[in-house]
Parts: sequence; structure tokens; C-alpha cells
Amino acid sequence: MFTRFQATSTRLSALVGRCHPPLAANTAISPRYWKSGDDDGAPSCSTEQEKVPLILFCHANGFCKDVWKPVAEELASMATKPFRWIAFDVSGHGSSKRLPIAKAKGWEFAAQDVISVVEELSDGSPILGVGHSLGATSLILSKLDATKKSSLKNIRSLVLFEPIILGPEKDDTTSVPLAEMAKRRRNRFESVEAFHKYISSRKNFSTFDPRSVDAYVRGGTRISADGNGVELACEPETESALYVNGPRHLRPRLCEVDVPCHVVCGMRSPLPMDPAWFRGLVEAASTPPRPP
Repeated sequence: MFTRFQATSTRLSALVGRCHPPLAANTAISPRYWKSGDDDGAPSCSTEQEKVPLILFCHANGFCKDVWKPVAEELASMATKPFRWIAFDVSGHGSSKRLPIAKAKGWEFAAQDVISVVEELSDGSPILGVGHSLGATSLILSKLDATKKSSLKNIRSLVLFEPIILGPEKDDTTSVPLAEMAKRRRNRFESVEAFHKYISSRKNFSTFDPRSVDAYVRGGTRISADGNGVELACEPETESALYVNGPRHLRPRLCEVDVPCHVVCGMRSPLPMDPAWFRGLVEAASTPPRPP
């Protein structure tokens, strides 16, 4: 699997990969997808008509693009046809630009991040959007942006892991516990190794694939401003503000998303939302809007 880093003009950091899986190596169809000679050494599509599918990965609040690489590796081991993938750091996360707290309201910035990545880094191939939490919601928001329908027409379907769809503030029992938890998060560590040891000891990370923990440690930290140790790339104040300021207008509009969506949730996820809550989202998305 070939990977490289790219950046958008809006200062978003992306990891771009191309996979020619072992199971596709001996098929008659696979060679037509590639040609050699790219400046990065990776194979690319041979003609406009033979572009391979693209998977667009969008991470959760507080995480980073790197956590999707082990997922792409697993997909490559099972796939029977080549595919491309892009994972990017949402504003305020990883190696992307900082996010002013004032811009957190409604998560519209995250939808614009999706749009920017699709417009600059995709090549017109069919796109499968895969998002977790904030990332899942940002995909929904981008598909509801009427001004960008032509730019996003190649997003053909969505896989949404635990999308955060908040209700009216008076009914909200979800965002406050998550925001409080984020605000208390430790932010500085003596070294990357110290952060890795700390994370590995936390209950919420106990079931993570070790590759995902390594990826989070690598991509979710940066050198501290004073040069002494490392700190979280997504500051606790930013993560907390994002939970509190999540979009509250989405539930009635879910039925407007014009592509197939698959909603996935964990049976043991430490969240205030349970599987019944996510089933309610699916029902809302399946209910046609009432006539005015």
C-alpha cells in the first residue's frame, strides 16, 4: 500500500493512500487500473473511465487522520479490487490549522473541511464517505450543503459510525457529559513514550487495536510550545467546545441526505447514546418530510 502526505490550500493535512490488494494481484482486470511513473512512486489510474473507488475517512472529535491507516490496511487485506483512500485532520486536530473556539458553533467548519478535501484531492472517482462521531456528522452536513451539490456528487454512499446528532438544548443529555470529560483531559506529557504509556492504561483505550493506539499517539500530539515534552494536537478546550456546540438542527433534515447511509454503533460504547438512540436516527432519516 502506497501512502503520502498532502495539504490543501485551506491548510488541512491529509494522508493519501493507494491500495492494490493481494487478492486482486492475479485478476485480469487489476492491471488496467495502474500505470507507473508517478513522482511519488505510487501507481495511479490509467484512464478517466477506469478510476478506482475512493474511500474518504473522517475522524472523531479529539482524534486524527492517522487512526484510519490500520483500517485501510485491513480493507486492503480483504479487498478484491484496487481502491484509493484519503484521511484528513479536521481543523483543530492533528497537523491541520488551529480552530478558533468561536468557529466551533454548529460544526459547519467541519463540513467545509470535507468539501475542501473532496474538491482538491479527489479525482472524480466514486466516493464512499466513512466517518466516526464528528467525522460522520461532518459528512452529513456536507451532503446537506445545497451550494456544493455539484462538488459532492461523487459521494455515492456513507458509512456513519455513531454520528453525533444533538436535539434541542433543553432536551440535550448527551453533549454536557462528553464536554466535561474532554475538559478534564490531561494535555501535557514528558514525551511521546509517556503519552503512549498513559493512553494504554486508560479504560476507554483498552479494546483499541494496538496499531490504532500507536497511530493516535503519533498523529494526535505535537511538540509543546515551550519545547518541553508533547501536548495534545486537539486541545481539551477545543474538544469540549465542539461537543457543546454541535449542530442541533440536523435530525429533521436527515431525510434530505440523498445517498444510501449505513449507521453503525457499538454495543458497549461508553456514551450516553445507546443502540436504540441510533435506531431512532435511522427512522428519522427514513421518514419523508411532512408537506408544508
